[in-house]
Amino acid sequence: MITMHNVVKRGRTAWDRALLPEDEYGERVRLVREAMAREGIDALVGIGHTASYGSLTYLTGNVPPLGWMAVVLGRESGPCLVTGGGSRDLPFLSTQTWIGDIRPSASLFTGPAEVVAQAVEEMVGSGGTIALAGARENLAVEAYRELLAALPGRAPADGDALLAPLRAVKRPRELVAQARAQEIAHAAVDAALDAWEAGAPNAIALLVAEREARLRGARDVRVLGTLAGPWLEPVEDVSDVRLSHLGLTCAVECVGYWGQACGDSGSSLSPARRAVDAMTVLVRAGVPVAELADAVEGVELAYGLGGAIGLGLDEAPRVWAGSDETFVEGAVVALQAFAVDGDALTCAGETLVVGRDEGVPLVESKLDRAQPEEVDVRRA
Repeated sequence: MITMHNVVKRGRTAWDRALLPEDEYGERVRLVREAMAREGIDALVGIGHTASYGSLTYLTGNVPPLGWMAVVLGRESGPCLVTGGGSRDLPFLSTQTWIGDIRPSASLFTGPAEVVAQAVEEMVGSGGTIALAGARENLAVEAYRELLAALPGRAPADGDALLAPLRAVKRPRELVAQARAQEIAHAAVDAALDAWEAGAPNAIALLVAEREARLRGARDVRVLGTLAGPWLEPVEDVSDVRLSHLGLTCAVECVGYWGQACGDSGSSLSPARRAVDAMTVLVRAGVPVAELADAVEGVELAYGLGGAIGLGLDEAPRVWAGSDETFVEGAVVALQAFAVDGDALTCAGETLVVGRDEGVPLVESKLDRAQPEEVDVRRA
């Protein structure tokens, strides 16, 4: 007998109940319901996808391993979790979320319309006001149209706008989770630079970074570095080339939350570090993000200057010169800069919690890396 099933290769998958217990999600549900009451919303439908899961994970704690998942929350009932993975996934999925009501849909390919519509009708009947979050970006076009057609009542409200203010300001346990991801990212960058300084080729050093991140509990790891010149690339082929310089950036996801770190083998007074320092001193509540972009020069803008980070690696607001957005107190911002210095790409970053008067580092980066006596560059 031959069986087939879809597999997405990822790292550690576990619900950390000590870090994010059930009462954390109970409080989030309470806050969302208060927002629903203010806006006259009777039910919220949040759709998440493996690549973009924030609106779903904020309420469920679960990151979809493959394709979409949905959560339905009534103002006075629910929530329920809808999965497209079929009934065979329920035993494992029940260990990854605090929600007891889990309903399988027929298939990832058919979309969540039928099961979601039934849950909504059970919670609010046929005349309620429904808000959709994450649906347009996380469903295929046909599945999105089917969901709109299946939902009762008038055109759905904007659930993303409803959740945005709550997701922007990080709760205390969210800050702890993000600090853990940030520490993993820093450790991965440090491990890569240590390996490179011990003689490893650039490609091997980047693989060392990914290995370190996964060993420390990261589920998703994204590493870019200098492999052939003063620009960033992913590792696609292992090479023995060792450049005179290594620069890299590493983003990791742990328990749903993202952390990011950058580093290079050059001076701590690099152009990239000066650019990040220039932005850092401007971070505080109410400051237009465009001011940060205006404060730097000579950086490679193609890589971006960073922005808010949390359940998404790329949250709003993003730092760019044309932005009309401002920082809010309690948000977490990951700043970054990449600048060519001679024939080397310098890389620097800083992650800050936005305060009323200044930005406070989420975690302190390790400025002085201890040199190991020996590094086995074959570990990767």
